[in-house]
Amino acid sequence: MSIFSECYYLGLAAERALFDLRRGLPLRLREGESEYYLFADELLTPAARAEILARPDTVMIDGARFSGEPFVPNKATGQGEIPAVFREYAEILLKFFKKSQLAPRFYLTQAFDPGMNACSVAFGFAEIREIILAPARVERLTESPLPNKYFTDSKIYSYRSVPDLYEHYAVTVGDVTGAEPLDIRIHAECMTGDLLGSLRCDCGEQLQEAMRRFATKGRGVLIYLRQEGRNIGLLNKMRAYALQNEGADTADANLTLGFAVDERDYSSAGLILKDLGVQSVIPHTDNPKKIQALRDAGVKTEARSALSVTPNENNRAYLDTKYTKIGHLREEN
Repeated sequence: MSIFSECYYLGLAAERALFDLRRGLPLRLREGESEYYLFADELLTPAARAEILARPDTVMIDGARFSGEPFVPNKATGQGEIPAVFREYAEILLKFFKKSQLAPRFYLTQAFDPGMNACSVAFGFAEIREIILAPARVERLTESPLPNKYFTDSKIYSYRSVPDLYEHYAVTVGDVTGAEPLDIRIHAECMTGDLLGSLRCDCGEQLQEAMRRFATKGRGVLIYLRQEGRNIGLLNKMRAYALQNEGADTADANLTLGFAVDERDYSSAGLILKDLGVQSVIPHTDNPKKIQALRDAGVKTEARSALSVTPNENNRAYLDTKYTKIGHLREEN
């Protein structure tokens, strides 16, 4: 029996529903005796989209306009009153849908074809809220030695977080326990920077520099969070790149796509550090949100160690946006 009990298994059901959404199946939602279907816009054929929009009860929720009126009624077909349950749970549904890493725009309507294929699980609106608002927990799955080019006295640990069911990883260098403050790096996955050496961001350089620092000191922890593209996913990150190529900055590109400027959640990082027996840390970062997340998790956080890189002609505008619009830090503090 999992220690996560009902919350854990509810997370498993959510993962299955998100998988079905990515396959193009609608999500079934219950409210009392009523049942609604949620359709991902980007996976609909033109004919299916037209059929859904032809229904007078269809409502679209568009992440790109959520800061204002989140609903786009079907005025052309005499849109009636929007069900109260849609208004009550609109933000929760949008947060849940974003976990599919599809473009955050979807339709809500009552079933128009009882024989249609749909997600194999159905959720009440309140269950979706429970999944989204449940406090993060982590479960250690594996650990193994991981010698690499920087250090040999190291291990890698894998964790599953619930209820979102991401897999995250921690690489430890030397003895990470004890009262002496430990150098750490919380690093969100960046395939283009970490693996391909992209010059459009500073992620890969920050990762490599943190590894070098840990090697020099003989102690440290790297927390590697599987939250690609500030947690919008690789495909949407490429869509954001396309918008940046047309002149948008990295913050506005995310907003145009319907995401927040930064969708990442660092709560699992503090829980992983506590599981490893880490008592006090010196975070190597330029992101104050990571520091606050550690403090919120009860991890004693000492002075930050800045981890900035030298700009190049490809990432200079990106770095300026991080500092001027997203709130990252330039100097030691």
